[in-house]
Amino acid sequence: MMRGMAVASKALRCAAGQARRAGFTLVEVLAASLILAVIVAALTQAVLAGQMHTHDALHQSRAAALAEATLERVLRVAYADVDAYDGFSQSAGAIVDVTGEAYPAAYQVFSRTVSVQPETLGMAALGPQAGRRITVTVEDERGRTWRLTRFAAE
Repeated sequence: MMRGMAVASKALRCAAGQARRAGFTLVEVLAASLILAVIVAALTQAVLAGQMHTHDALHQSRAAALAEATLERVLRVAYADVDAYDGFSQSAGAIVDVTGEAYPAAYQVFSRTVSVQPETLGMAALGPQAGRRITVTVEDERGRTWRLTRFAAE
């Protein structure tokens, strides 16, 4: 009977030993957690960087669109009236289109100005050409600027 108990006790110890070997130690769990945390942090940084680039590209696209719309607004008027736009300015928060309708909020972070200067260009085939150099400047809240310049011939 004693021998039977010894065999049963040995079987229990062996089963308990197998149970201990089947799991992970605390050190292994901590190491795996640390590796997982580093991977998650790296992926988060990559996603955030991508979002920042996308936002910056959209911001620049809006600034360029605002500059183009302003330049087109000036170029639509008769040549004799172009000088009236010299000094045209709209500050951030007060950007409106030609009809007086406010631009969406995303455009209200920009300010814009127009400069009209007389200029004569020398063109090889046509000779000197008098006109106006129209410069539209758009600036954002961080001081970044975008400029479009066109020459309008007389």
